[in-house]
Amino acid sequence: MAEAIVDPAALRSFAERLNESCREVMGCAHAVTRTTLAAGDKWKDQKYTALVQSLEETLAILPRFYLEAESQARYLREKADLAQRYLDGQ
Repeated sequence: MAEAIVDPAALRSFAERLNESCREVMGCAHAVTRTTLAAGDKWKDQKYTALVQSLEETLAILPRFYLEAESQARYLREKADLAQRYLDGQ
C-alpha cells in the first residue's frame, strides 16, 4: 500500500486556514488604519505621530507577507494534490 509523509487533507486545510487568516489580518489592518487616522482629528501630539509612523511601517510589511502566504498556500495545495495522486496510485 502506498504511503506518504504528508496528509493531503491536513495540507489543504492548513492552506485554507492560512488564506483565511491573511484575509482577516488585512481586514483588521484596514480597520486599525481607519481608526487611527480618525483619532488624529482629536489627538495630535508626539505619541500620535509615533503611533502613525509605527502603523505605516507595519502596513508596509503586511502586503509582502500576504503575497508570500498566498504563494505558500498555493504550494501546499499542489503538494497535497501530488500526495493524494501518489496515495491513490496514479
